[in-house]
Amino acid sequence: MVTKREIYAIIAGYGLGKVLPAGSTVKTAKRTVFAIARPAGKVAIGLAKRHPGVAIGTGLVAAHQLGYLDPVYAGAKPVKKRAMSKFNKSVKGGMSIIRASTSYGSKGTINNAKKAFAAVTKTVSKVWRKKATPKKGPMSAVARYARKIAKV
Repeated sequence: MVTKREIYAIIAGYGLGKVLPAGSTVKTAKRTVFAIARPAGKVAIGLAKRHPGVAIGTGLVAAHQLGYLDPVYAGAKPVKKRAMSKFNKSVKGGMSIIRASTSYGSKGTINNAKKAFAAVTKTVSKVWRKKATPKKGPMSAVARYARKIAKV
């Protein structure tokens, strides 16, 4: 937590556009803080009355930055990432097989991703529905990979 003395030291260091005289820097810094804070406080209160949602959000951001919400975060449960379905896993693997082949562009690139994705999804779907799949070409490799994951 920042103390008043640290705030005064910061203001004295930066000066906020004012040249602070030697000697009672704390007193001058205090005056500078109050000269800035009073009008800003009035503006903030006026805004809070007109827009309470903005005031609450700003307050929460400030509380987060000052570390007041750390105990709240400590008690929160971590969010578990959803497990990928076997279908999606086989589509993902199929797309990597297509990327490695030269059928939809050079190796490592796919020229028409929409067409490639449609073909892979249809092939994986056929595997899952136990329908006939291509015997040759990159889609046969996709089908073999999907069978391995689906264990059909």
